[in-house]
Amino acid sequence: MKFLKSLPYIVILLTLGLSNSFDVIYESDEDIAGFQFSVTGVDASATISASGGDAAANGFTISAGGTTVLGFSLTGSTIPAG
Repeated sequence: MKFLKSLPYIVILLTLGLSNSFDVIYESDEDIAGFQFSVTGVDASATISASGGDAAANGFTISAGGTTVLGFSLTGSTIPAG
């Protein structure tokens, strides 16, 4: 008999930061091995960038292009649950 594991619990909030920026606040009951999200509702000529935080502290490569932000690790690193 196979048992399905429940889906991970993840909450993500965007909070308005300084200088027209947003901070991504999250809570997860599983380690995070990568992420991708799109930013909508911004001017098409706006420059999107991403850096720092727990992703950078855990050795992730963080890339932003167009309206998409991508975070991943080529070494198998994860962002610990929490």
